[in-house]
Amino acid sequence: MSDNNENQQETHKNFYLYEIQQELIEAKLTLEKVLKKLCSDDMIMKLIYEASGDSSTTIIWYMQQVIKYLKIIIANNQTFIDAMHGEF
Repeated sequence: MSDNNENQQETHKNFYLYEIQQELIEAKLTLEKVLKKLCSDDMIMKLIYEASGDSSTTIIWYMQQVIKYLKIIIANNQTFIDAMHGEF
C-alpha cells in the first residue's frame, strides 16, 4: 500500500499544467461547443435541470466560469512555454 501512495505522491509532485496544454485547449473548445449546444437545445437543458435541480441560468453560468478559468490557465501556460523556448 505504501508503495502505491508514494507513487501517487511522486506523480503529483512532478505534474505541471503546461505539460497538458493541448488537452486543456481541447477541453476548453469542447466545453464551448457543449455550452453552445445547451443554449440552443431546450430538451437537453430540461434533462440537466431535472438531474441537478439548478436553473438553466446557473448551469450556463457554471460552464462559462469553467471556460473562463481554462482560458486563464491556458494563457498562463503559454507564457511559461514561450519563456522556456526563449520566445517573448
